[in-house]
Amino acid sequence: MQVSLLLTGLTDVSCVEADGTSIFIGTSSGELLHYVVNRDQADPQERCFSSLLASRQSAAGPVKELLLLSTIGLAAVLADDVLSFFRLPEFAPASDFKTVRGVRGVVRSIDAVTPIQSNSVELTVFTAKKIRQIKVTAETIRLTRELEYNDAVAICQRGSVVCAATRATYDLLELERRAKIPLFSVVQGESEPSGAEYDPYTARIVSVTPTEFLLSSGSPESTTAIGMFVTTEGEITRGTLMLSEYPLAILPKDDLAYALLPSGKIEVHDIATQTITGTFDAASMIGLKQVSNAVATDSEVLDRLTLASYRDEGDVDDDGFTDALRAAECSAEMLCFGHQSVHSITNGSPFRQIDELLDAGDLQQALSALETACRTVDERVKTIWTSYTNQKAGILYLQQLLFDDAIDTLDKGRIDPRILISLLPQFEADLHGVKVFKGVKKALNGVTNIRSMIHDNLSNTVDDPQTLAELQKILEGNAVELLRRNLTKHRERSTTESKPLQIIVEQSLLSILLDMDRAEVKPKLKDFFKLDLVDEAGILSMLERKQRWMLLADYYRKTGRRKDQLSLWRRLLDGELSDPETPPDLLDRLERALVKYGDDDDIWELGIWLTKRDPRAGTALVFDSIKQGRVTWELERFVNEIRHQLPDDFTKFLELVILVHDVRDVKLCSELASGYAVQAVDLFDDGICKELENWTADFASLSADEKSSYAAYIDTRMANLDPGALQDRMMNLQRVRQRLVAFLSSDIALEASMIEKAIEPGRQVLLPETILLAGRTGRHEEALDVLVDQLHDYEGAEWYCYHGGGGLAWHLTTAFHPSQEDTLVDDTHFAKLAPSSRLVYGTTDKHELINVRCTLFPALLARIIASETEDSGRAAALLNRWGRYFDLADEIRRLPDGWALRSVRGFVSGGLVRLQQDKRETQVTKSLARSDLDHVKSSTFTTVS
Repeated sequence: MQVSLLLTGLTDVSCVEADGTSIFIGTSSGELLHYVVNRDQADPQERCFSSLLASRQSAAGPVKELLLLSTIGLAAVLADDVLSFFRLPEFAPASDFKTVRGVRGVVRSIDAVTPIQSNSVELTVFTAKKIRQIKVTAETIRLTRELEYNDAVAICQRGSVVCAATRATYDLLELERRAKIPLFSVVQGESEPSGAEYDPYTARIVSVTPTEFLLSSGSPESTTAIGMFVTTEGEITRGTLMLSEYPLAILPKDDLAYALLPSGKIEVHDIATQTITGTFDAASMIGLKQVSNAVATDSEVLDRLTLASYRDEGDVDDDGFTDALRAAECSAEMLCFGHQSVHSITNGSPFRQIDELLDAGDLQQALSALETACRTVDERVKTIWTSYTNQKAGILYLQQLLFDDAIDTLDKGRIDPRILISLLPQFEADLHGVKVFKGVKKALNGVTNIRSMIHDNLSNTVDDPQTLAELQKILEGNAVELLRRNLTKHRERSTTESKPLQIIVEQSLLSILLDMDRAEVKPKLKDFFKLDLVDEAGILSMLERKQRWMLLADYYRKTGRRKDQLSLWRRLLDGELSDPETPPDLLDRLERALVKYGDDDDIWELGIWLTKRDPRAGTALVFDSIKQGRVTWELERFVNEIRHQLPDDFTKFLELVILVHDVRDVKLCSELASGYAVQAVDLFDDGICKELENWTADFASLSADEKSSYAAYIDTRMANLDPGALQDRMMNLQRVRQRLVAFLSSDIALEASMIEKAIEPGRQVLLPETILLAGRTGRHEEALDVLVDQLHDYEGAEWYCYHGGGGLAWHLTTAFHPSQEDTLVDDTHFAKLAPSSRLVYGTTDKHELINVRCTLFPALLARIIASETEDSGRAAALLNRWGRYFDLADEIRRLPDGWALRSVRGFVSGGLVRLQQDKRETQVTKSLARSDLDHVKSSTFTTVS
């Protein structure tokens, strides 16, 4: 049984009554107090609900008895022998009722056969000389029976039978037959007790069954007392109750008799067996009262359901005490009271059975009982019962290493995750301020940490150390998984938790995830970062400590911190940081991100970095950004910066800019061509120069029939070089010259003077380059000097003249096959630099080309004539082949004496034909011009008329 405080701070309490919402107090000082129980507010100090004083009234005198007649909305009050009535629920005097005077005691009649009608209540009162039965309704009061009986001090009525007592004896009274049956003395051995020593031995009468009364009897000569059962027929039945002391009050309930003893104890006796079933404290209590219903508390359950600090002893959470009190609430039909307080007596809360099942280890049965019990309680109580039961069951499952059952129940119980975190030694959790049910805290006292708990459990069943270690590792992993699942669920639903708690949950969960297998944990990490971070700085710091750089970069992307993301990627690509999860296409991702999101500064900084690392990617990024208008700076600024930062590889960079991205800036193109010239000159040494001079002399000495193109000749000589250092150097030189010639023979505009200055030191052997430069600048005499005088390459000279100073790339250099080691572009890009499609450098006008040819071919003829002393065949062949570009009269006059005209017959006949054609064309042109003039004159005449 439980004795729990309902109300304290009172004085002179003499009687009490209660229903589900109110407590009524009568005092020996003549006051009537009406308290309303406030179930929404608790008094943590007194561990009970707060009660509000609704009214305080004066009675006619000391209040002896209070009876609630709820069925008719009245309360009966006996004060100083005056019986009066009050209206409920306000507990206001019923002014339309007459008071009944001379009443020494009043009890509610108990019908032995049928329940009392709801529209009336029967009361039994006794006066100095009579016992009366009255019927009370909501409007009237009337006498129904009465019987003479002198000096009554106590009565109990059952149907028509009243058991009454004076100070000396007990009697049975039959109201209907008006009969009396004497019973026995109140004080054993005393028929007329008088004096103060007998004052405690007042008669105690209660009805224990419809046909039995229980009566007390004792004596000053004995410390004990007895309780005797008497039927309504006056027969003593059953055995005798043996009471440790003469009781202050006796109250029957549910086959038990409760005896309040002067020593501050309540003895509980089994009515059927007359044995004592229990004793509990009731210090300072003076009376017992049976009520219809009173709000009570199971103090033991309350203690277990009270939230307290997990670490600090005695630190109770007052804020949650009201909910705990409601969860420990129970209904009481018995009250005990002292002069200053009122208490309830209960069998305990319905929740007590659930907790007892948990303590007994019947966890599943306890959970089933919880489900049943929660159907009849409000939501707040259900929440506490559910939380407590599942938390405690989860801890007990955990002690049995049943992790799956533990996680399910702990999650339902909404246990503070910091408690679980603290059980794993590899994690730290600040438990300051953590609140836990005291009953759960007690269960947790048996769990130091999970690692030790697992070891202790396994040690009892496993002897082999290796097997023990393997099982320990597996079970510890299961425990960590339990924690992960709990933290995940808690984090997903936690939106109103305190920030420190959310931070601990967040950090512990991420720590677990980062220690898991990387492939397995990817979707879990993705889900983790879907939720907003509470402690962003702490999480980012953890990612850095764990060196999870790709995760960190992805978080930067998710939160729009693009600069941080790009910077991190850059450090990964530079090798400054390392992460196994770095994707192979990270560089491509960085480029795409820069183009999509980068601003001026990003593209400038990372464009330079990327160009230094991968010129192809860097220049592509810059050009894409410029085309899309994402930058405000000019290409020239970027090129100058690369020139400054990459002096050794600047030529490769220019190749990308010009050949891949089709930049045709004269200055940049000239700089690249000059760079090739410088590279070529830098490769010269005595061996190379001597070899090239020999090749030039050898080519010049070949007869016309032996000569192919200069390019074919060079290919042959290169192929015949012996393997070794000279061959390697010559191959390098040839590749550089190929690029230079490709530029010089293209239609790209160049500053020839810049290139000429660069090749000046090697002019004696860089003959193709000299020819092409001379042709570009119109210095044809110089080009013909090289072709005719130095190389004796008459076929090349003819092609030079025919193309107006160009078109000799195929003749002068071999097909382009660059080395991938010293260039960043392939031959397809150099192929774009095919020989000029223009007829003459700087123009595409056909007439101008003819004029140039008419200048160059005569110049070439003059050189051939001047150089031929014995044979005129080469000059005659030139005239016959290209006669259209010579003036017939001029050349015939210049022919040396001794030349036979038949040797230039083709030239002469062709010249005459052209003269005839020119004459006819002149006549036609004049006729057309005259016709046009006549037409104009006719039009003018018509207009004037």
